[in-house]
Amino acid sequence: GRVYTFEQLYQTVWKQFPIGNVQNVLWCLVRRIRKKMNKIEKKAGRCIVNIRGIGYCFRSKYAEENTNSKLTKNIGREYNKSVEKIVE
Repeated sequence: GRVYTFEQLYQTVWKQFPIGNVQNVLWCLVRRIRKKMNKIEKKAGRCIVNIRGIGYCFRSKYAEENTNSKLTKNIGREYNKSVEKIVE
């Protein structure tokens, strides 16, 4: 999947330009999201992959392995919406 930098993610989520180092803020947020995803479906949080020093991407391999999963379908839908917003 496409890699989004920490700055791109910060700007998309908080609708403002990042000031300083935002890696830790996003790391904490992604950690909480993964934890919530794993409560719904075991190992679902693995679809969000950290690209060290750059940002995050969505790992489609998890989605391909679990195509019947409600959570995976929702993640894919939300991922597509976020990509559309960034591209606009």
